[in-house]
Amino acid sequence: MALAWQSPVYLERGRLLDRLPEEVGFAVHLQAPAGFGKSVLAGQLAARLGMRTLWGSALLGEPRALLARGLGLPEEAPWGVVLEGLKAEPTLVVLEDLTGEEALSPLLRTLPCLLVLASRKP
Repeated sequence: MALAWQSPVYLERGRLLDRLPEEVGFAVHLQAPAGFGKSVLAGQLAARLGMRTLWGSALLGEPRALLARGLGLPEEAPWGVVLEGLKAEPTLVVLEDLTGEEALSPLLRTLPCLLVLASRKP
């Protein structure tokens, strides 16, 4: 489910949105300090695309387990099962609050989704 970001508080970032990929098989890394609009930009992309969206924060757990839960799978589901679930339909995956320590190699190698990675640090 995409978040509704249409609000008088948030300006649409049309120029940035036009530069982002809009199809499965791409990864985008947004890196900026807190409050710079990473989440707003990702939310506007989700609203623009209208595809299935899975959104998770590394503060809430390990990304594989968060994605599994979002897909209705057991949290213990291995990467292979999670990747197959992502391939089932076009999906935007937004993972926020990343530290760089997350085990994302299987996801990055196959890119069965449009992936947005957001972090405060390089």
